Amino acid sequence: MRHITKYLLGSMLAVFATGAHAGELMPYTAYSNTAISITGDIQMSAESIVIAGTTYPLTLVRTIDAQQLTEAGKIAGTQNPVSAHFYKLAIPHAAKLVNDNKICGDDVDASWLLAVDNKGANSYDHTLALAFFAGAAEPDLNYDVISKSAGVLCGTFNYGK
Repeated sequence: MRHITKYLLGSMLAVFATGAHAGELMPYTAYSNTAISITGDIQMSAESIVIAGTTYPLTLVRTIDAQQLTEAGKIAGTQNPVSAHFYKLAIPHAAKLVNDNKICGDDVDASWLLAVDNKGANSYDHTLALAFFAGAAEPDLNYDVISKSAGVLCGTFNYGK
């Protein structure tokens, strides 16, 4: 029962952070150069992310707690994070993305996703920063560790709402 409650709470928090109701995909406009050239605009819910017309299921690993938000923001390249969620996913290296680009490179699958919700000073200033990671083992979400680990962080992508 504890696992079900933990899962439901995590799912509700993820839905709250994305502004989506369970299963509802929210559109995000590619903002950064990496997002524009690799993923294009995306849609995301608590259960899935749609990139270049393909839906990839998301499994919530955990909600990032308040003490780790600044660290999550540094990893994802955003300065004012208000919430963050860490997911398991599977985007194969052969996935067809914008201009045949890859999330993690030619021979590497994307396995993990850090989604950081950022709110600016204005109510309309809402951005989503995504950091994709490779590898079978869960990455250590410590900025210093990530910055020194070759091949773990695939890239960061920023979107507007």
